[in-house]
Amino acid sequence: CNRARAYLHVERRRSRIAPERVLYGLVHAHPYARVRTLAEQRRDDAAVERAEALSGHDAAEAMQRALKFPFAGAALSVDLHARFDHVDRVGARRRDHVRRAGEAELLQEGAHISRVATAPTPTEGLSFEGLAGLRRHVAATSSLRDTRYTRDALAPLSGATSLWSAAGWTGAPLKVDRPHTHRARSDLPRKSTADRRRGNPPHRRIDRADVFAAALSARAPGLTMKGDAFVAYARLWAATELLLLHHDQFLIPHAYYAYAVAVGCAAAFVAPGPRTLGAAMVARVVMYAVQAPAVWDSCYWVNIVDVLFLFHLAAGPADVRAAASTRLHMGLFYVGAGFWKLNTAFLDPARSCAGIFVVSLLAMLPCDVPDAVLVAATRAAPALTVGGELALGVCVLAPGRAARRVGVALACALHFMIAITPYPNQVPAFGVVCVARLFFVMPGAWTAALTEAVAAPTTLVGALYRAVAVAAAAASALTTSTPGISIDYAIPASTLLSFVGARAIALDAAADAPSRNDGLDDDEEDDDGPPPSALARRGDAAFLALTLFYVFLAQPLGVVDVSGVSPFSGIRAHGGSNHLFMPTALLQRWKADEEGGDWGGGVVRVTSSTSTFLNDLYPGECTEELPPRAIELLKRGGHVAVEYNPTARVMLGPEIRATLPRAFVPYTLPAHELRRVLGEVRAAGEPFELAYDRLPGAVGDEAWRRTATASSVYLSDDGRGGRSCRRRAADAYLWEACAEDEVGLLPPPSGLLAKVRIFFPYPIHPGVEGLPCMD
Repeated sequence: CNRARAYLHVERRRSRIAPERVLYGLVHAHPYARVRTLAEQRRDDAAVERAEALSGHDAAEAMQRALKFPFAGAALSVDLHARFDHVDRVGARRRDHVRRAGEAELLQEGAHISRVATAPTPTEGLSFEGLAGLRRHVAATSSLRDTRYTRDALAPLSGATSLWSAAGWTGAPLKVDRPHTHRARSDLPRKSTADRRRGNPPHRRIDRADVFAAALSARAPGLTMKGDAFVAYARLWAATELLLLHHDQFLIPHAYYAYAVAVGCAAAFVAPGPRTLGAAMVARVVMYAVQAPAVWDSCYWVNIVDVLFLFHLAAGPADVRAAASTRLHMGLFYVGAGFWKLNTAFLDPARSCAGIFVVSLLAMLPCDVPDAVLVAATRAAPALTVGGELALGVCVLAPGRAARRVGVALACALHFMIAITPYPNQVPAFGVVCVARLFFVMPGAWTAALTEAVAAPTTLVGALYRAVAVAAAAASALTTSTPGISIDYAIPASTLLSFVGARAIALDAAADAPSRNDGLDDDEEDDDGPPPSALARRGDAAFLALTLFYVFLAQPLGVVDVSGVSPFSGIRAHGGSNHLFMPTALLQRWKADEEGGDWGGGVVRVTSSTSTFLNDLYPGECTEELPPRAIELLKRGGHVAVEYNPTARVMLGPEIRATLPRAFVPYTLPAHELRRVLGEVRAAGEPFELAYDRLPGAVGDEAWRRTATASSVYLSDDGRGGRSCRRRAADAYLWEACAEDEVGLLPPPSGLLAKVRIFFPYPIHPGVEGLPCMD
């Protein structure tokens, strides 16, 4: 047992294999053979009998407690299938022999393997290739299903092969120590004289204590509540949320929430566990819910996936499917972000936000950019952005691990470029939020990469990679361009996460490479772990229905706009849809004539306002905040170089947005949004005068939005409750008093939907036909 502990310690430090999949069949085999007293034998056999009634991680924990092994780790629990086809490279002749061998020979070899795996006194000479070949043959040969060498009978062999594969036995014979041998030995690879002469790989020695140690270090499939993956994600989540708490202080409704989230994140980082992480997540979810609707669209994303994680956390380790569920939801979010950009505003190279992002990055180059390059970049940017985001989401959703690696790579590249884009489009916190949740796309590889990131390098390549990552993070910090901030720490954090993601991709590819020719499924979700409970299945279905509604139905119905999965998309959510094939704001159309309702009132066009509060908020032009060089390059590339950012002004609060530039142009917005924002103006106690036109109907083109008028309204408010309102129809000459249900006199909409209903004001910018870039 001491040798087993030492062996695990050495292998845990030496191995760079990510524990992506769990093999725990060995817990059902007789665990070890060593010299024991009669009392020890009775006690340990009773522990094994009790553990055999359990399965997976529970059995391993029961054995560990009963036998008092002071170690637990998944460093050796690697993917069995991912290591099988290593034989194809180092043992081609043996592979061919196994393929040509008859069924009788395989059964004979299987009997020998079974004796080695389960006999009290292990024998010598077991080969990894024979074990792997037998498992492959049994899996593919239906004639063996009725024998005792079926999948169930081979369960112990899966665990043994997992241990031997992790230790590096790929083609060399295994030398098994006899149980009564207690001499000291080295854990380093050894070569016999014959091996050295033939150039064969070294072999190691293994005893039954080593095999039992592998069983104890196994983990249940997926993301377990006490596994290394859970600890890694808990600390990653806590660290990123502490950074975001400092970065986005305007999203904190009260200081009490900040204290609760900070203490919860610190506890989850220092002592990661279900209770500490769960408490921190609850505090952060509640903080965003209270602050809503003045939160980023990504805040809704993370609240959904974090509540989903909390659900799985409460369901218990046997029901954990958080990795698969979170991956599914994140993939849908990215698909939605690309899907809603399929509209005439975003796909127009002269107005698209994609051109502004791309050309702003080109403006950072120290050399001049040719006009041909600018025109090509401006024209290609919309299609590349839509295709990239759709491909990202589809790859994250894909069942194959290779596709998921492509999805993570696209996400890291996308968020890194967004992070270093010059102000006012520098949004590094978005990348920190999303890339951290992409942990669930490859949890094993991310766990190994994060473990490496905080460990001292053991190779020159590892040291160089860490040096490059740190240098890139420091260089990216110098791209901070937000006024009043010397260093935006979310930028280097996003850069480092991208490097960790790249390392996770490399580890996952290394683990997946041997199995490509085998055709074996490497998906951790298909593992033979305990099936999800009915509660877990219903919960997953409910969350999936919520996400599908949020991504694909909320905007067609008109429930959300600013808070939808459509950042920088330019989608029209009032006055008619500009999407290529999807409607928007259907509820507003159906209830346009319903005066006084939360959906009625149609569309209004604000033509003048004396309210400082309102003019700071809407329409929110930020063109003059673009870098002058970027504006010059945009115009040379055929872009109108106009941008609005009302979303940022809503989130930043009145103190910060009062320092931002203000340029008033007429704009349209839904009647219920005008009611909402006038409620904020009145709550601030500011006197104001406002003129707006009510448009006929609820749907129209750009000419309708600019010129059509059903009636004009002039509203005056003294800030203390005194109001004066006059109305004039389009074909009338005289003004008359407004009715009580006039839009400007109604209270703001209330109810649960008020937590998600903030709608964009669509500016009527001189010289721009249609919607300019806005978010």
